[in-house]
Order: sequence, then structure tokens, then C-alpha cells
Amino acid sequence: MKIGIDIMGGDFAPEQTVLGSIEARKELPSSVELVLIGDKDAMLPIFERENFSADQIYDRALH
Repeated sequence: MKIGIDIMGGDFAPEQTVLGSIEARKELPSSVELVLIGDKDAMLPIFERENFSADQIYDRALH
């Protein structure tokens, strides 16, 4: 199953949506694929800061 997540929506986006996606990836079974949709340049520093490989989440980043 794929779950699409718009990381640019919300009052504290993309910070909180990316952090929530990282936590979801840790809890969900590997059969669930998360697809982050949004600004890749905004999400990558959050992954780096959290020491989380962006390769664990599939992104359809917009530029």
C-alpha cells in the first residue's frame, strides 16, 4: 500500500509533517510505502538533522 503525504500543508509544515512521516515509517510495516509530496530542498535538511535516511521514504518532491 502507498500513502501519499503532502508535506507542505499545515501550520508547521514541512517540519512537523516530515517529522511525523519519519515516526510513521518507524512504526508501519515495510509493506506500506510512504510517498512525500512537496519541496525536496525543504525536507532534506530535516532528514539530515534527524539522522534519518531519506531513502527510507519515497519522495515525489517538487522543485
